[in-house]
Amino acid sequence: MSGYLFRGPRNTPGSRAGRPPEPRTETRPGMVIDRDVAVLTGSGATIRVDVYRPADGEPAAPIIGWSPYGKHNPAPIGRIYPGSGCVRSGPPR
Repeated sequence: MSGYLFRGPRNTPGSRAGRPPEPRTETRPGMVIDRDVAVLTGSGATIRVDVYRPADGEPAAPIIGWSPYGKHNPAPIGRIYPGSGCVRSGPPR
């Protein structure tokens, strides 16, 4: 036993009339993005992922981004912890 007291969530997205996002596809220069694709995990939970792939259909290695802060507006870890080795690629904001 860890000694920590566990309290379940006060509410859930479903209890607040939340609905899962609708899957959609976006195109950007050189890539296609499938947003909010439902994926069943080994534990039986469903998570929503974004799949980035080359627009030309060329095979590419998977890149997995994971954050407790969400997938669309993650925390700026590289700025908060400059020694973390996390850097943002692409043009500056």
